[in-house]
Amino acid sequence: MKDIKSFLLFICLSGIIMVSPAMAGERPLSIIYAGEGIGNIRLGDRMEDVIKNLMWGKPEEFRKDEKNGEYYLIYKAKGVSFIFQAGKKAIGENILQKVIINSPAFITAGRGVRVGDKGVDIEGPLFPQAQQKMALQTNMDGCVDDDKEKDKRVKVCKGVRFIINKENDVIEAIEIFSPSPK
Repeated sequence: MKDIKSFLLFICLSGIIMVSPAMAGERPLSIIYAGEGIGNIRLGDRMEDVIKNLMWGKPEEFRKDEKNGEYYLIYKAKGVSFIFQAGKKAIGENILQKVIINSPAFITAGRGVRVGDKGVDIEGPLFPQAQQKMALQTNMDGCVDDDKEKDKRVKVCKGVRFIINKENDVIEAIEIFSPSPK
C-alpha cells in the first residue's frame, strides 16, 4: 500500500511539472534578470536579434512613439513589450532599452517575484526553497518607493521597477531597465 501511494504521488507531481509554464516553451525566457533582460534576451540587443531569438513570430503590435523616440514591439499574448530607442539607424538595428512584463509566466531571479504577487513580497524574506533554487541574488538591492502615480505604487530597485496596485497591493507589471552607472 505504501508503494502505491508513493507511485501515485510521483505520477501527480510529474504531471504538475509537465504542465507548468516553464515546460510549455517558455523556459528560455522565464527568468527576469534585473538590469539585464529576460532569459537570453539582453538590454542592448538589436531589434532584429531580439525578434530572431524570441521565435515568437511578428509582434501583435508595432508602434513608434515620436515624443519619446522609442519603438515598441508588443507581444500581447505573451504579456511582454520590448522598447527600443528610435535612432537614425535602420529599424532592425535599434537597441533594446527596456522590457515590460505583464504576465505571471516570468519570475525574477533570486526573489521569485512575478506579476500577480503581493507587493510586500518584493522585500520580504526569501523562503528556503527560493534560496536553494535561485542563488543568482538574495535580495533586491537598493529598492526605493516612487509613488508619483495616484493609483499605483512603484518600487524601483537596481535595474527593475515594480508597478503595484495601491488598492490591492498586487504587482501589475515589472519593467527591466539598465541601471545608471554610479
